[in-house]
Amino acid sequence: MTMIYCITSLFVFVTFAQARKQCPSGAPAIIECVSNPFVPGTHICPGAHQMSCPEIQGKHYCCSENNPPNPRPPVFSLPDPNACADLAANCRDYVHMCHSPGHIAVMKETCRLTCKFCAGSPQMMMDEPECADTTEKCEEWKKQGFCEKEGVKPETKKLYCAKTCEMC
Repeated sequence: MTMIYCITSLFVFVTFAQARKQCPSGAPAIIECVSNPFVPGTHICPGAHQMSCPEIQGKHYCCSENNPPNPRPPVFSLPDPNACADLAANCRDYVHMCHSPGHIAVMKETCRLTCKFCAGSPQMMMDEPECADTTEKCEEWKKQGFCEKEGVKPETKKLYCAKTCEMC
C-alpha cells in the first residue's frame, strides 16, 4: 500500500513538473501565444504584445524576458471592450483577414474598428475588401506558377496574391 502511494505521489509530482512551462529567463510562461496575422510565421501574446513568444515544448508561450522569475503572472492591460478603435495603424491592409478562422481572435483585439467588431456595428463587413496583395513577392511567385498551381488552395492564393492572381 505504501509502495502504491509513493508511486502515485511521484507520478503526480512528475506530471506537475512537466505541465509547468518555463521561459528561457526562468520566469513561468503565462499563456499560449497566437499566430500573428501581420507577420506570417510569427506569434504574438494576446493582450500583451510587448511580451515575446518563444517555443516551449513545441508551442509558443508568452514570456517577459526582462523580468526575473516571479510567482505571480503579470497584469495584462486589455483594451476597453466598449472602445471602438484599432490598435494597429495598418489594419486596412489586413481587412481581408477580419473573418479568417485562423486570425479572427487577433483581428477582434487588434483591428476592432476596421473589422467592425465594435458594439452596435454590423456583425460582419459586407463590403468586399480592396483587391490587394499582402506580400511583395507575388510577381515572383506568379512567375513560378503560384497562381496556377492546383496544390495551392484558392483561399491561400487570394490571401497573399489576390491582385496578382486576378482573384477579385
